[in-house]
Amino acid sequence: MAIPAAQPGDICVIVEPSVRDLPRLRRLQQKLQKRYGGRLQTRIHFTCQRFTPPENGGVKRLIADLRRHLNPLAPIPVTASSLEWAEHPFWQCNVLRWDLTLSDELLRFGQQLEDTLLQAGAELHYPRGDGWRPHVSALERMPYGPMVPASAPAFEYLYTADRVVLSQVQPGKRFEILDTIYLMALQVQPAYARIPVAQPARQQRAQVAVPA
Repeated sequence: MAIPAAQPGDICVIVEPSVRDLPRLRRLQQKLQKRYGGRLQTRIHFTCQRFTPPENGGVKRLIADLRRHLNPLAPIPVTASSLEWAEHPFWQCNVLRWDLTLSDELLRFGQQLEDTLLQAGAELHYPRGDGWRPHVSALERMPYGPMVPASAPAFEYLYTADRVVLSQVQPGKRFEILDTIYLMALQVQPAYARIPVAQPARQQRAQVAVPA
């Protein structure tokens, strides 16, 4: 399945870390930057799905459905299985990214998200099943030419995802945040990821550059 290019009006579902994870993520990025060059990705996340809103224009209802189904879910431990050099077609630059381990928690989250979007009549852009390869960009603007970085440590813990941001593509490669949904269910985290879940705050619409 070929992934269509992002167009204005498309909505990205990005999954972000707890703010408590950001300092250690920055240290991981800086370690990679020292070895491979490039520029730090400023907003760490992975894009779980991108979709075209339903033709009936029910974006507010779709967001309410997503909030109802995702809010009760537990935060997700995000782990990397490898490092990969890749070209980013939207930003037209080379990136160094962590390919993610498809854990049971991540697969359940992806399935719940897909089910909710399909029921609302959205058109999904990313494949599911064996074709789904979520990743987190660590560095961007990499030196030109494919590099073969060393493999990441097996199941390297990156962060605990506790928020889902809905970001809509605008003309001129701009993005508008439509909503932020917090994963609020309590669960016992593994020792390496035992981090309190941040409490939700009132979200204001803002325009930010978030990779599609």
